[in-house]
Amino acid sequence: RASMPPSPLSSAWQSFMDAAEIEATVAAFDSLREACGVPSGSHGQAVLDAILDATSSGTGVPQRLKSLMAALSKSFGARPSLGGAAAPRVLISGAGPVGLRAAVEAALMGQCVTVVEARAVF
Repeated sequence: RASMPPSPLSSAWQSFMDAAEIEATVAAFDSLREACGVPSGSHGQAVLDAILDATSSGTGVPQRLKSLMAALSKSFGARPSLGGAAAPRVLISGAGPVGLRAAVEAALMGQCVTVVEARAVF
């Protein structure tokens, strides 16, 4: 019996999880957004919701990724809301593991995030 080729969503997730450099990660995330049907210009909760919906109902998506998205959604829901105010702008200095984690967390909270990095190569 021939195996089925991976779905675009499953392939996008795999590329995102395998990305090790900033440019590859950004490109993989853009592909993931497209595979999940995230509307262009969406940020924060709208992005998380679209990825969560597509991932939880997607075929061929590993259970560990479905569980990860459910945990992120739960964590996001526990954060305080901005109360309809304009999204604050946040600057993260450093694109190491801590800086990127902070950037993702801030973006998921609906903040407008900019990451700067002095190193050209990691």
